[in-house]
Amino acid sequence: MSRLQRPPRSPALLVLTAWTLFATGAHAFMPAWEQGMTWTVSTVYRRAQLGRPEPGEPAPKAEWSPPTNWVFLVSKVENRKDGRYYLVQVKDREHKSSALASLVFASYKLSDGDESLALLRGKFLRIVRDKRVVTDAELNEIGQAPRPVLHEQSLIPYDFPSLPLVGPKAKERSRTFEVTIDAGGMQFAKDIVQKEETGLDPERIAGDEIRKRSGFPSTPRERMVFVTLSREMDGALCRQIWVPGLPWPLFVESGDSRSVLIFHSGEAREK
Repeated sequence: MSRLQRPPRSPALLVLTAWTLFATGAHAFMPAWEQGMTWTVSTVYRRAQLGRPEPGEPAPKAEWSPPTNWVFLVSKVENRKDGRYYLVQVKDREHKSSALASLVFASYKLSDGDESLALLRGKFLRIVRDKRVVTDAELNEIGQAPRPVLHEQSLIPYDFPSLPLVGPKAKERSRTFEVTIDAGGMQFAKDIVQKEETGLDPERIAGDEIRKRSGFPSTPRERMVFVTLSREMDGALCRQIWVPGLPWPLFVESGDSRSVLIFHSGEAREK
């Protein structure tokens, strides 16, 4: 994806959103990106367990893969009349995985004047049986209230909430995004619920992942916003911890993967 192209309006995605907007400022926040900015996300994947424990025996502990370090690069920023567009390219730093992604985000004003940042679309590449498989996904439309995105097209952890989020000292809020997918003339509901909370214990969600694997282990919980994305249709669940000043979630658990932010170019990594 070498150019930021405006996609056609997709008839296959109908999004109805019920939510309460917060003004951007002291009580809400969004990440700030600039061209050339990079961040690295270290992801481990749960390995499949063979067999089942005998009755009365404890379930075996989860086994995790060695980490894959995904580098996100804001390779292009383009200002247009309807918003500011960002092309974010993702690859494995060590080239162990063949997966690649090109993600197009946009920041724009909503109808009531609030600023948002949405993941509009993505192009995903993977190698299957020595063949290149490319998948395109239209995820949001410019100008509309953005819906959350759960990663489905790639091993790359690109789950992204609806922004802006509440600030670290704000009250809990929950929003329901009614999403209908039209496939082959049949409609399917894929509603997503986004819940935002503050004041939680990060170790109850992330265990010792932040302390042991992230690049920002001493982040105080008072600065954290805890986001849960859930979809009842298939049980999909994603938990994230966001921190003002960081470009991406500090921690993400989604399906059979766990990710931590280990570096970003806008701020020195903690020692």
